[in-house]
Amino acid sequence: MWQLSDCFRFLISLMRDLRKMLVTSIKIVGTTICYLWVAVCCLHVAISLALAAAGVFLKKYFSTDRKDDNSTNDLAQIPSSPLGEWKLVKEMGTESTGYVFCAMDSDGFVFCVKKIRKVLRGQPYEKEVEFLRACSHSKIIQFYGTAEDEEHHFIITELMPLGSLSSMIFDAELALTEIQTARYIQQLLEAVDHLHHNHIIHRDIKGANILVGPGGMVKLRDLGSAIKMTNSTELTDCVGSLWWMAPEVRHMQLYGTKVDIWSLGCTVVELLWGKHPFFNMRQLEVFDFIQMGDKPPLPAGASRTAADFVRRCLRDRAAERPTASELLKHPFITHTN
Repeated sequence: MWQLSDCFRFLISLMRDLRKMLVTSIKIVGTTICYLWVAVCCLHVAISLALAAAGVFLKKYFSTDRKDDNSTNDLAQIPSSPLGEWKLVKEMGTESTGYVFCAMDSDGFVFCVKKIRKVLRGQPYEKEVEFLRACSHSKIIQFYGTAEDEEHHFIITELMPLGSLSSMIFDAELALTEIQTARYIQQLLEAVDHLHHNHIIHRDIKGANILVGPGGMVKLRDLGSAIKMTNSTELTDCVGSLWWMAPEVRHMQLYGTKVDIWSLGCTVVELLWGKHPFFNMRQLEVFDFIQMGDKPPLPAGASRTAADFVRRCLRDRAAERPTASELLKHPFITHTN
């Protein structure tokens, strides 16, 4: 990415070259045409510089992948933490609003820290903390507290050392069996049911947001995209991850809790394939595919029970999709216990 000083040096050099070319061209084709040509060139340069400058600004103030932001040296101790002094140990990945790290306090206790730049403060940070406080549940990541320094907010939660379901299956290049999938989805449904009973929509359910613990336990994470429904709430904003996104969200139509049910159905497809839904398509192809009413396909050997579960989740009309509590009674879930 260019720095602003590089942009201006480039402009000065280019203007010198244009001046030389202008003097030569006037002698050949005339003054009017040459000045018109130079005007077009200058406009092009101005647009390029504006884009470069905008890129520098966005990179500096809005990006979550800056090298200095990911360093553990400049954030060795955060005295305002509810856990006392601690340090970032290892970067673990990203969520919808920030980077995620493994951290350790002075007693050797390890936990998870999500780092969010303060320039992004507002609803994503404050709402996520609010939801984590309000939605304590055995299948939702446990919230420990918050901390901050001059540039960042930190959300502190429990650490799930085995990582996410998606990283587990993608790294191993293995699909899950239907029994394994159903056991994980049952726990996910319990978390989603709890959120929906509290009028909260997660809006980004996928394998990457399901964390794995010992003994096959999983927990839902990343409430950075979540929102609370009220009687006056009218949601039409496009939030989430494309391959798991319900059609009403993509089309920016009014939607509610049933968008999570669609995403959950896509997550079943993801786990049974060992790849994200529509894994063999580019984004534009996915848009066209879904626009025609098509759904992400299940593997050829999927059972009728699994197919029926997914079919119910992926109904085009949101009102026809079952609730999380209803899906907990589906044979795909109950027959694995």
